[in-house]
Amino acid sequence: MNTNNDEKKYNLLTNKYKKTLHTDITCGFICCLFWIIGFILCFFLIPRQPVVLLDNLNCYTNGQCIGDFKFINKNFYKTYWENPKLLLFWVPYSGQSIGEDCYNDGLCCDNNFYNKCTIKIGEFQSISKFKINSRNFKIKELYLVNNTFEEMSCTAWMLLNPYKDMSQRLLTTGHVNVKTIFTDFENVNIREEYYYIKN
Repeated sequence: MNTNNDEKKYNLLTNKYKKTLHTDITCGFICCLFWIIGFILCFFLIPRQPVVLLDNLNCYTNGQCIGDFKFINKNFYKTYWENPKLLLFWVPYSGQSIGEDCYNDGLCCDNNFYNKCTIKIGEFQSISKFKINSRNFKIKELYLVNNTFEEMSCTAWMLLNPYKDMSQRLLTTGHVNVKTIFTDFENVNIREEYYYIKN
């Protein structure tokens, strides 16, 4: 009699252990599944900074420039862009002569990036609005607006006076307003990029 009771108790304990083990495995699997789903959602939904690059630049001897800018959406959902304002600077080489008309109230350099002299030659502006699908890009043609006589003169001087057969150095900066269904990036600052044009 005692032996049967002991066997029953043992069986009950074994069944209880199996149920506990089964519950632990199920809970562990569900937790792991939620963690994987959370990681995947975060990977796809975390906002990625939009990027703007100067893809092509055509400048003419009359000082007019047209730039093709590449607006890149790195997110996995649509982005909405508006009012790009991109500044264009000429970065003369050390020892390169600069026309007197380029001077802004006697000052040659408008701004300094990376401890280099830069001279503003205009702005690319647009009031257009456009959207870019996920993981995609658009190329937009923007006209350079020379706001002052000095900027126009500088552009013409840069194009007509090459320095030791070297490509002229340009630098872009600025901002553009970008939104998504999840995030309002507001005015996204465009990182400074160097470009080279041949005369």
